[in-house]
Amino acid sequence: MIHATPVPAEAGPVFRSARAGAADPVTRPGHYTSRSVECIAMTEAMGFCLGNAVKYLWRAGLKGAAAPDLRKAAWYVAREHERRLWGRPGPQGRTERDHARFDGVLAEFQGAVAEVIRLLWWADIDGGTVRLLEEAHARLAGMIADAEGRS
Repeated sequence: MIHATPVPAEAGPVFRSARAGAADPVTRPGHYTSRSVECIAMTEAMGFCLGNAVKYLWRAGLKGAAAPDLRKAAWYVAREHERRLWGRPGPQGRTERDHARFDGVLAEFQGAVAEVIRLLWWADIDGGTVRLLEEAHARLAGMIADAEGRS
């Protein structure tokens, strides 16, 4: 089972308070918990590009200068606009060509990193399969332990 920041039942499935718990640079960074709702509570329900745009807007001026974050937000909005304008599919509409391209890119990665990316690719398509996310999370935990010399 994957464990992240617990969400109180009364908070509902999406909106959780950003005020609960102490700030932590990994799980609760101050620049994402400075509002009444934690940033991820909003962005995890969005697509990648627009979720990232919101993330950068959320933290603009709270993690260094605002201009770089605003430029990143604009880049993600433009990327999503281009995707929609040209009719590129989201994860549910991936084609065989997309899968072949992914396989080619995946070959550029080694070992555990390649395996976790593969698991996430397939978990993104089949959003109801939590088993793949659990497996990816477990492998990431092992990778973190190795990187920190704790294995």
